[in-house]
Amino acid sequence: SFVPALVALGQSTAALRLRGAQATLATCGLIASSLQIGLLVGIVVKNGILLIDMANKRRVAGDDVTQALVIAGRTRLRPIVMTTLAAIAGLLPLAVGLGSGSEMERPLAIAVIGGLSTATAFTLILIPVLYAGFVGMRDIKSEEAA
Repeated sequence: SFVPALVALGQSTAALRLRGAQATLATCGLIASSLQIGLLVGIVVKNGILLIDMANKRRVAGDDVTQALVIAGRTRLRPIVMTTLAAIAGLLPLAVGLGSGSEMERPLAIAVIGGLSTATAFTLILIPVLYAGFVGMRDIKSEEAA
């Protein structure tokens, strides 16, 4: 089924991720960096795919949608937060302006830090809601057909 992939790659998280990056750059008075998009897409989409994959595994094991999402959220929360914090910690020296050449990469670092912060929160909230909506609708349709 393509539904989980569409949920993970959904435009809603992409739009929210970019809005977070744009808001952070606007606050700092900087111009957006195009490299930020690739970095944000890689990390945020990976988090969504891992969350949905765990929910799918729980559904195959016999859990209902809500329980599968709760277990997936509990299981994947720590790795998602650790990945985000590691990326933010790695980019913090660039964002602050420490070291030679950091001025050139400062907009990228600030945009990625802002984008990851907002996108991680929305991934942990919005992806399960979208998944429950799409999978729940599919379950209702298959029950009506039976």
